[in-house]
Amino acid sequence: MASVQDRWFTERKDDYGRTVKVPTRLHGNAKIRRWRAHYRTPDGRQRNKTFARKVDADRFLTTVESSKLRARSWIHLARASRLARWPRSGPPRRSV
Repeated sequence: MASVQDRWFTERKDDYGRTVKVPTRLHGNAKIRRWRAHYRTPDGRQRNKTFARKVDADRFLTTVESSKLRARSWIHLARASRLARWPRSGPPRRSV
């Protein structure tokens, strides 16, 4: 699943149990792009790309997810390790 992360703030619980936003060490740095888009490639590797605006990160993730659906290139992660072990000829065949 793809997600967008704010690199300038993190959420933490305060002494009263409320969730508050706390600035990170990157907060306010104009050279650092604020938003990070996390996504997985069809082969299961996690990738990141940073953006200055959240709307750009959301649009990028939308295009990534839609291209995976259109190309039908998404591999079920639970089966990916088994698929990687099989040779090009396919899964082993049972002899009857």
